[in-house]
This record gives sequence, C-alpha cells and structure tokens, in this order.
Amino acid sequence: MALAVFIFFLAGGQYLKQPRGEMDNVPAYLAKVREDVMSESWDQAEIDCEKLESAWRMVIPRIQYSVERDDINSINRNLTRLKGWLMVKDKPNSMVELQEAEMFWNELGK
Repeated sequence: MALAVFIFFLAGGQYLKQPRGEMDNVPAYLAKVREDVMSESWDQAEIDCEKLESAWRMVIPRIQYSVERDDINSINRNLTRLKGWLMVKDKPNSMVELQEAEMFWNELGK
C-alpha cells in the first residue's frame, strides 16, 4: 500500500496540479491576468497576479515530489518578472511572461 502511494506521488503530477476549487485554479488566474493586460487594466492585473501567485503557492506542495524542481522554479521566476512588468505597465513583456508561465504549467507532470 505504501509503495502504491509513493508511486502515485511520483507519477501523479498531471492529476495533482488540477484545481481543487476556485482558490487554486492557476489556469483561470493566468487567463484573468492575460485579459487584464490585454485591456491594459493594470491595477486589476496586479490584483489578479497576487491571486495567481497565491493559487500557485497552494499547488506547489501537492506537486513538489512529482515534478522537476526546475519547472517549479521556472514558474516562480515567470511570476516574479511578471509582477515587475505589471508595475511598469509593460504589455509586451507581461504577455511574454504569461505565455511562458502557461507553457511551463502545461508541461508540468508530463
């Protein structure tokens, strides 16, 4: 039984990253921030980015044993740079960071 649980955690990255509710729905928050940036709603983008970071912090403990640490660190870097680009209201670079974070998210657990 213990071996089965261990194998699940090591191979279950795709399942474990799925949202358990609204608060940890990383893909939804990525989409919200993208919409905010596209409409240049910078204050709302910063608020939604904080929610995105919070959701991401909720997912990390679930996936930390089943995905590469570099993948987690890559998303952390994207979100950190995104916050900076949002502060200076830089639409192109914000979109690049969002696209890259989404790509890393989609590749988690594969």
